[in-house]
Amino acid sequence: MKKRKWRISSLLSLIFSPFIVAFSIISAVMIYDFNRVEVKLQNLIQDTVPRIYFANNFSINLERLRGCIESIHFSHDIDYARQSFELATSILDRYSFHDEPDYAKDKRRLQHDLEIFLGLRKQTDSIRYDTMLLLHRFLHNSYMIGHEFNQTDHKIVSHFESDNYLSSISMQMQPDIQIVTDAVEKQNLVNIKLCKNNESNPYCTQNASLFEEFLLHTAALRKDIQGLSDFRAVVDKSYTRVTRSLINGELSSIETALDESYVTLESSEPYIYIFVILTLSGLLALIYVLHHFIVQPIATISDVISSYIDRNQIKQLPYTRVKEISIIKNQIQDLFTNIAAHKEGEEQIRGKYDALRTESKLDSLTQVYNRHYLNKYINENQNPADDIAVLMCDIDKFKKFNDTHGHLAGDETLKSVAAALKKVLRSEDTIIRYGGEEFCIILKDIDLQSLRSSCIRLVKAVEQLNIINNGNGNKPITISIGAVHYSVNRFSDFNLTWMIDIADNALYKVKDAGGNAFYIDNYYEKHDI
Repeated sequence: MKKRKWRISSLLSLIFSPFIVAFSIISAVMIYDFNRVEVKLQNLIQDTVPRIYFANNFSINLERLRGCIESIHFSHDIDYARQSFELATSILDRYSFHDEPDYAKDKRRLQHDLEIFLGLRKQTDSIRYDTMLLLHRFLHNSYMIGHEFNQTDHKIVSHFESDNYLSSISMQMQPDIQIVTDAVEKQNLVNIKLCKNNESNPYCTQNASLFEEFLLHTAALRKDIQGLSDFRAVVDKSYTRVTRSLINGELSSIETALDESYVTLESSEPYIYIFVILTLSGLLALIYVLHHFIVQPIATISDVISSYIDRNQIKQLPYTRVKEISIIKNQIQDLFTNIAAHKEGEEQIRGKYDALRTESKLDSLTQVYNRHYLNKYINENQNPADDIAVLMCDIDKFKKFNDTHGHLAGDETLKSVAAALKKVLRSEDTIIRYGGEEFCIILKDIDLQSLRSSCIRLVKAVEQLNIINNGNGNKPITISIGAVHYSVNRFSDFNLTWMIDIADNALYKVKDAGGNAFYIDNYYEKHDI
């Protein structure tokens, strides 16, 4: 049964469809819950921002209210204290719309306390005023009795009339009242002494009565001042309750809205966990699918390609069920096959090319280099780095050999002579069929003595072939050699063509002398010839 191949898109759709459905359901639930939270938070913001603004403004006005309480208590002018009371009342009335029952109750209590506080202040000021009148009358009578109005009397009056007294209706004024009382008692004793001799003086009688009344007023003033300070604590307590109820009310409203939002978010918590679990599961499934069906096959294909590039090995690509990767695999397999076919054809072409190239520079009969190669060699070697020698070799009486033994035997003799010469030469030496039975030999890096030795060996190698020439009195085939040596230390003008001509002339000298020998001629510069 043929296995079904899957497209990547189909495979991913099949695997992730359940996740997508689950994501959709959970997302819808979470969006619904989050919308509820958003609405609650918007309502919270709409309700809280004005409350915060209200609380901020009221905190500023609470400071002003605190200043009003201070003014009622300490202002030097009762009218200013009354204005402070009216301002405090207007501040409280400005926030009467607030719907917190505790706040409304505390506000009414504070307003009531402020009214009592203002009344106490008025009463204290009234007693202070009456006490001042009594003090003035007492001092006036004392003066009329005979007491001189001195600096001490001024200090007594100043304790009641100074700004310090007028701005400090509190417990700190008790020492001032005591100072005045003590001074008046001393003055009264003085008055009594003065009145012993003049008891009929009406001022004496009045002062005795004024002194008693003054003592009663100072006692009442002390009591009122103490009551004013004590009631200030009551006012402060009411003020604190107003402040606390305001803040608690605002915080309670905000906390309630936040609690409702938290409960809504908490109800969405299981969906968040499920969403996270599904997300992680989907990612793991995606990683597995990508690795197993895509990454691993691609990595295997990459290894096969690398193996082919590095070691020229074609491995079998694995089976895959993903259609796109299977197409890539088949295309790569076809590519390998085509490359192998092209390589095989390329090798055949290269072999033919090398053969043609070799044939183009080798003599087809003797398999040594031909005249065409010699011309190329001359062009490529214009400046030798070491000493060099050129030999021109010719088979003696070869025409008679051909006439007697035929051209086929002559061709075989040419091949044998060429092989014998190559056998004597080194690998760096070059032998060329110059034409007919004539060979040109080029010896590199050779001195004159080695050249003579090489010529001797070459002559002997051909003679030892023992190829009989019936056209030459049954003598063996021999060669004649004409040579020339070039020394880089002696000559500066190198010309390989010139050396071939010199060696060729030397060859004919040997042949004229009977052959089977060699002659080494001198290399002269062209201008010396």
